[in-house]
Amino acid sequence: MSGATRPVRAVSGARVTPLSAPPTAAPSIAIELRLSADTLDTLSRFIRDQIVAELGTAPTTGPSLLTIQETCRRYKITAPTLSRMRREGMPHVLIGDAPRFDPGKCDEWLEARARRESTSTT
Repeated sequence: MSGATRPVRAVSGARVTPLSAPPTAAPSIAIELRLSADTLDTLSRFIRDQIVAELGTAPTTGPSLLTIQETCRRYKITAPTLSRMRREGMPHVLIGDAPRFDPGKCDEWLEARARRESTSTT
C-alpha cells in the first residue's frame, strides 16, 4: 500500500486512526479503546501470559502496580477509604482512567502518615 490512507470504521467505542508513514513502510494504525479497569486488567494479564508463553519467561519491567481491588485487599481497606486516601495524597498513577498503585511507594506514604499522626497526638 502506498502512502494513501483508507477509510476505517469505528467499532463500538473504538476509534481507529491511520498513521502517516513513508510509502516504503508497512501500513500502521492506531487504535483507541476505552476499557473499564477490570477489562484493562484482564487484557493486561492476557498479554503478559502470551509473552510468557512465547518467551518462556516474564518480561522484565518496573515495579508491579496494583489495581484498586488489589490495593484494598493488601491494606485491608474499602474502596471508599482508598479513594479518600488518594485525595489525601496516596501516590498512584493513572493508566487511562484507572488508578494503579506501587506498593513500595504506598507503604512509604502510609508509614510517613502514621509518623505524622503519632507526633501530632503526643
